[in-house]
Amino acid sequence: MTLSDERSASLACPRCGGPLTMGPTVWACAGCHAPFPLRNGWIDFEPAPPDRGRLARRFMQSRAVTAIYEDVLRPTLARLGPGIGYAHEHAFLQRHMSPVDGPLLDVGSGTGRYAGWLASRFGASRVIAVDISATMLDRAVHDARRRGDTHVLFVRASATALPIRAGSLGGVTCSGVLHLVADPEGAVRALAHAMRARAPLVCVATLGSARWLHGPAQQAMRKASAMTFFDGDRLLEIFERHGLTVTATRRDRMVMMIAAQNSDAGRQHEVQP
Repeated sequence: MTLSDERSASLACPRCGGPLTMGPTVWACAGCHAPFPLRNGWIDFEPAPPDRGRLARRFMQSRAVTAIYEDVLRPTLARLGPGIGYAHEHAFLQRHMSPVDGPLLDVGSGTGRYAGWLASRFGASRVIAVDISATMLDRAVHDARRRGDTHVLFVRASATALPIRAGSLGGVTCSGVLHLVADPEGAVRALAHAMRARAPLVCVATLGSARWLHGPAQQAMRKASAMTFFDGDRLLEIFERHGLTVTATRRDRMVMMIAAQNSDAGRQHEVQP
């Protein structure tokens, strides 16, 4: 696997932060010697068996779900819940994703939709796509190869233990993943730590709802799956607490899109109708 100097310099052992040696079938940490095998076109920085205790995570690891996620499941959920769909997310990304120098990270990349968006606009050799689900990564690699994107780097890793050096990323996308993470604030902290000054982050998050249908449904899903439905204002406070200056938001019922910049971006927060 060949990497640009920019991406290879940004990678580090998620356990000790040490540099990596890159072999044809296994990468390894030069410090703690932890091995990270290559599997089906992606690098496994979480080689332990997956945590299947959270129903939401088991759901996203299902091959049946992976097969229909982008084309059927997610659009159906969008029609039932928020008024924000792929077209709105793409327009928000287009407006607010202006990366600085450095690799671009798509965390919680799923089947690779937004990694592909980043690759088409800024070059595949800059893009690192991270997900915890091996089945999602298998599908993402397959779809990327079918599109001719052979240079996106696909990685299995936790959003709270990224294999990324501090201050190295030029931009981050994070769509529909924070509600699945056991420690959402830890994930925001890890992303901010990995970003360069003034690097942008565009996030799509799931909000809590008090509506007669959405509220009880969310309560049942929260109990069954340990998913997190955020209070929007509190989520923005988490971003600000970890040095991410919020520059724009758009809310629609159960979904909020957030644009932010690392450190003092100096831009007024814009709230879109």
